[in-house]
Amino acid sequence: MSTKNTVNIRIRTDFVITNCGTIVLFTPQTGKAKAWMDRNVHSEGYQWIGGTLAVGHRYARPLAEGIVAAGFRL
Repeated sequence: MSTKNTVNIRIRTDFVITNCGTIVLFTPQTGKAKAWMDRNVHSEGYQWIGGTLAVGHRYARPLAEGIVAAGFRL
């Protein structure tokens, strides 16, 4: 008889980043992350798809670096 050990680990991220080719999507996963984006990221209404911010590649790295510098997990 074998015993199967199962370990459930839940790692919570503050943002999910998705590279879609010509754009990069930033989706805040917590209220604190969304509030940070509202205060620190200048965006236009058309950049938002639901709760996800779409940005061009040249803006993605600086935005990700700012998110990490603010203490969030990606």
